[in-house]
Amino acid sequence: MSYATRLTAHSNPSRTRRLNWRAGSSRLQTPTWCGPFGESRLPKVTIRQNYVLVTFGGAGGQHACAIARPLDMRQILIHPYAGVLSAYGIGLADVRRHREVSVLKRLTPETLQGLEEVFDDLVTSAIEDVIREEVPSDRIGEPLRSLDLRYEGIESSINIPQPDNGDYASAYEVLHEQMFGYRRPGVRSRLSRQGSRSSA
Repeated sequence: MSYATRLTAHSNPSRTRRLNWRAGSSRLQTPTWCGPFGESRLPKVTIRQNYVLVTFGGAGGQHACAIARPLDMRQILIHPYAGVLSAYGIGLADVRRHREVSVLKRLTPETLQGLEEVFDDLVTSAIEDVIREEVPSDRIGEPLRSLDLRYEGIESSINIPQPDNGDYASAYEVLHEQMFGYRRPGVRSRLSRQGSRSSA
């Protein structure tokens, strides 16, 4: 136990327990944070001591040493205004609003035709929400439409952005094959939900 923690133990035992719990929680998370960099993401000939670990956000500095140590990185760069820059980045980010609704129907031309009115309602709602953030209407981009599709008999669905030709079924089969390595010819696709996103 550190000197500072021992001092705290005399005056406030409950606070010491909270400090110890937080330290333990941080140790549990550190391998998860380091994993993507400590295994195969860097070339085998990479000498990590030649790299600098850059932290960001108000809490980045609290975890920097715990992450740098198992990665064998010797230098850490902490910007003096890390927390301010994090908030500044949020302020510069696009204003985005998502809308979605469950459908749970077979994917047919008739189903798609009936969804147009629902899409229009979702788009209108999302755009109105962006405008309420005091974003001028001329800065709002083209709304993005998508459907979550799955094969009948399969639980997990894939989000399919609206294709230029409107053929959601073909786009789903292509993406399914890319992700899982196979198609299921003759098996109908089902809609899980439809959504729309507006941003500025």
